[in-house]
Amino acid sequence: MATALKDLYSRLANIYTAINPPVVSKAVAGKDGAATQPLRMGILGAANIAPLAVISPAKSHPDIIVSGVAARSKAKATAFAKKYGIPHVFDSYDALINDPGIDVVYNPLPNGLHKEWTLKCIAAKKHVLLEKPSTSNEAEAKELFAAAKAANVLVLEAFHYRFHPALHEFAYHLHDLMTGTNPMMDCAAHLVAPAGIIKEDDIRFNWKLAGGSLMDMGCYSTSAVLYTMRAAAGTWQRANWQERIEVQEARPTYFTPTSADLRDRQKVHLTDDQSPGIDTAMSATVLVPTPRDVKLPCKVESSLAETAFTLPILGWRVPSLWRSTPTLKASFKDGSTAELQNFVAPFLWHSIKVTYRGKSAQAHNLADGTTKYFKAYIPGATSGTEQMRRAAKDGHWPQGTGQPWWTTYRWQLEAFVRGVRAVQAGTPGHEVGPIDFINQDRSTDTPRVPVWVHNEESVIIMQTLDAIYEKSGLGKRPSKNA
Repeated sequence: MATALKDLYSRLANIYTAINPPVVSKAVAGKDGAATQPLRMGILGAANIAPLAVISPAKSHPDIIVSGVAARSKAKATAFAKKYGIPHVFDSYDALINDPGIDVVYNPLPNGLHKEWTLKCIAAKKHVLLEKPSTSNEAEAKELFAAAKAANVLVLEAFHYRFHPALHEFAYHLHDLMTGTNPMMDCAAHLVAPAGIIKEDDIRFNWKLAGGSLMDMGCYSTSAVLYTMRAAAGTWQRANWQERIEVQEARPTYFTPTSADLRDRQKVHLTDDQSPGIDTAMSATVLVPTPRDVKLPCKVESSLAETAFTLPILGWRVPSLWRSTPTLKASFKDGSTAELQNFVAPFLWHSIKVTYRGKSAQAHNLADGTTKYFKAYIPGATSGTEQMRRAAKDGHWPQGTGQPWWTTYRWQLEAFVRGVRAVQAGTPGHEVGPIDFINQDRSTDTPRVPVWVHNEESVIIMQTLDAIYEKSGLGKRPSKNA
C-alpha cells in the first residue's frame, strides 16, 4: 500500500509539472563554447492544440522559443499571442513564413491545408513540425516529402506518442515474445473520443478539409499497428511495404449532423455529389506484408463520438471507460499477448501488460498464463541493449535523457530541435534518424537523432488511410481545388 501511494503521489507530481513546466534559460553552448541563439518558431494558426504541442514544451527547452503566430485574422492572432506570451504577431501566414526572424514553423492547420502551406515553408527553407496526418492523401504526401528532400528541409510528422519511452519499452517486450517459431499473429489499436467532446461544426467533420474519424483518431491507430508489426516482425525494410498493404474490410459510421443548419444548408460533411463523405467512426482490418511471406491482420478503430449506452429517460450518452482508454495490443502464436494501455498519452499514465503462455512462459521460467506489468516514463535498463535496438526500429532514447514529467510533446520537441540542429550541422534532412541495420553505411560524421518518424513511413500511413477510405466506400480525402 505504501509503495502504491508513493507511486501515485509521484505520478500526480509529475503530471502537475508537465502542466506547469519550468521555464529555462534560452541559450545553449555552441562548438566553441560560446552561447548560441535558440531556434525561433512560428505557428500557423491559433490552433487549440498549439499550447499543448509546442508552447508549453518550449518553456522547458533551452534551444527553442515560440516567437510568432499568424492566423486567419490578425485580431485572432493578437489575442492568441497575448494569452500565451508570444512576442510577434504577423499579418498573414505568408508574412510569418518569409520572415527572416523565424527559423522553424509549426503547422497545425486543417488537414486539407497541410500540403499548401508546408510547401511554402519548404520554398522559404523553413523546417516544419507538421501536424498529423501529413496531408489529405498519399499523392500529396509523396509530393510534399519529395520537395522537402530536394530542398534539404526537415519535415517531421507530429506523431508525438512515437517519441515517448513507453512505446519503445513496449516494442522491447514485443520483440522479446517473438521468435522464429512464435510469430506475431495479429495486432489491434483503438482510439476514440467520447460523444459530445467534439462539436458538430468542428473542422474534423468537413469533407473538403480532409476530415473524418480515420484522419483524426484513426491515423494514430494506423501508425501504431504498423509500428507494432515492425517491432515484432523482425524486419528492417519497412516490412516489405513496397508491396501495397491490403484492406480486408472497412466499416464506417456515417456522420449526419443533428443541427438542421449543418445538415441541410452548410452540408460540409457531404462530397461534391452530395454523398456521405465523413466517418464519425471507422473499424478496419488491414493486411500488412511480413518477412514470413504472409500478411498480418491489423485492426484499426477510431471514433469521434464513442458511446457505450444512453441513459433511459434522461437520454444522456455515457462513454465506455474501457473503450476511452487508447489501447494497442498484439497476440502471438503461443497465445502470449502484449498490451500498451494509453499509448497516445503515456506521460499521464500507462501500463504495459505482458501475458506469457506456451513457449514464451517456458523461456522465461514462468507458469503458463503469468502476467507481468511494465512502465517507462524515462529510458530504463532496457535502453541501449541489442534487443531494444532490434525492437524499437525507429530508435530509442539513451539512458539519462529526459525527465519523468516530460509529455509526449516535449519528447517530440526534443527530437525536432535535434533534427534541425543536425541538418544545420551538415546531416542531410532525410537522414537525421538513427542509424540501424539497413543504413549502417551512412556517415556518422554529423549528428543524428535517437528517435525519428521517417518521411517514408508518413507516406505509407497516408497510403493505408487512402486504402481504408476506398474500401469503406467513402473514398480517399480530396486534394484542395481537386
